[in-house]
Amino acid sequence: MSERSHQITCVVLRVVADPGHNGPLSEYRIDPDPAGYTITLRISRIVPGLERNPVPPPITPPGWPRSRQAAEGNQLRTSSITETLAKAPQQVEAFLQKLATELHVYELTDLKWSYPFLHPIFYTFSCQDSAGQSHRFEYQIESSNHLDERYQRLIEEFNSFFESERVFKRFFASQR
Repeated sequence: MSERSHQITCVVLRVVADPGHNGPLSEYRIDPDPAGYTITLRISRIVPGLERNPVPPPITPPGWPRSRQAAEGNQLRTSSITETLAKAPQQVEAFLQKLATELHVYELTDLKWSYPFLHPIFYTFSCQDSAGQSHRFEYQIESSNHLDERYQRLIEEFNSFFESERVFKRFFASQR
């Protein structure tokens, strides 16, 4: 594939981890701004509400409407954290350049397994370059079993650049 001459200026990686088991949704984002770049990592997940009905809901036959009290006893809330990272413009530009020249993100395409997962992780990557051209692909894995080293390296680079381990620890500590 031919090398692009335009630099990546905006990038987003969305990750949905094990949604069937209440896994988090995270969004890694770099956007240009007048001062350089805005770098954010947002993590959220749906958790049971703090105030739950102490009385279990009555059992109702299938197809019967559930009582309002039963529905209120199962309220959910969204918990989230957004971390804005301070990085020098040169660091960000080096990372964006690495995406294009070392990780060859423009050559990556949708990559999915052909069967359902027990503990899936869904990735959606999109970027835009200085000419306004966009590239997007989806990638999914089972648990932490990557299909391809190139995609795995991309995820590792994002985790490192965005300091995700530190941010995730803070997020899950706030869930207690």
